[in-house]
Amino acid sequence: MGFLFSEAELSITFARLAQAAKNEEKRKREQANARLGYDRIQYFLSKPKPPMDQAEKEKLSPLISELKERLTELGERFEE
Repeated sequence: MGFLFSEAELSITFARLAQAAKNEEKRKREQANARLGYDRIQYFLSKPKPPMDQAEKEKLSPLISELKERLTELGERFEE
């Protein structure tokens, strides 16, 4: 499940780039990449296997929270 950490970190980078973008087209592109990463993470976390242990969940959770917060600031909406 280590790829989820990479996906989260990469998606946070895309969200940061979107927040800093001066060009609207670039902002939209980076935001879309960040959202795609978020959605991928959620998809894999919804699968029953392979399970993550508690330590992995605790390490991934703040990354997902940061990504979701940045995406919300960019105008993304989430179903809860």
